[in-house]
Amino acid sequence: MLAFIQRFLGKAPSQEASGKRKESDQYLLRQVEKSNLILKDQMDVVVQHLNNEINLNKTGNKLTADEKKELGINPRLQITHELLAVLIE
Repeated sequence: MLAFIQRFLGKAPSQEASGKRKESDQYLLRQVEKSNLILKDQMDVVVQHLNNEINLNKTGNKLTADEKKELGINPRLQITHELLAVLIE
């Protein structure tokens, strides 16, 4: 009954929360593995980025406009070298 009340009020027991977290991590990992655009050795980094554990866009190591033109990326898009490093060319 207590677990039901906690769930109803928005506070899930910690065991259920950690179980859901593991399930979502596994789901994300499976979806990332299906992608043919992400390097195989960088999949863990991508899952961490998607879980907001790290942010590859906030490293401050942004591509220059010339680098974006060379890659055919929209020059107004803000993208970092670290984010680009997880993708297959």
